[in-house]
Amino acid sequence: MKDHSGKDRIDWRPKDPWPAGTKVSVKGALDCLDAGNGGWFARDYDCSFTVGSAHRAVVDVPSHTLTMYDGDCQVGQVRGSAGSAQTPTRGGTHTVTSKIRAEAMDSQTIGFGDQWSLKAKWVVYRTASGRFSTPHPGTSPSAWRTTATDASA
Repeated sequence: MKDHSGKDRIDWRPKDPWPAGTKVSVKGALDCLDAGNGGWFARDYDCSFTVGSAHRAVVDVPSHTLTMYDGDCQVGQVRGSAGSAQTPTRGGTHTVTSKIRAEAMDSQTIGFGDQWSLKAKWVVYRTASGRFSTPHPGTSPSAWRTTATDASA
């Protein structure tokens, strides 16, 4: 799949989240395999990581609130637009795919003509299709620094 920057990536996650402290190893024997479109993998991949503590953000669309949790403890809450009646925020589980400190964004990149353009801070991308969270220009930057940090699951 392609991420929001146009780069190829593979996403996989277990049916149930791994507990904190779980050690994970990923090995891919890809050297010299055809990657399609004339590209070839140039090496094998071998990496490992340890799962950190659970961080999650829960959006309540009707009340326009986002509540952040560290494990089972609530650590913050902010108000948000949750989209509009024409383009509401989707429900369900979303995985944070990347966080960007500052980015120029405009409505043309998501199919809304030239309705808006902004220099956003603390952008949190939630899907490869372009779903994102970003602070309203009038929002306190410190509130969104917390959101951008604690929303990473």
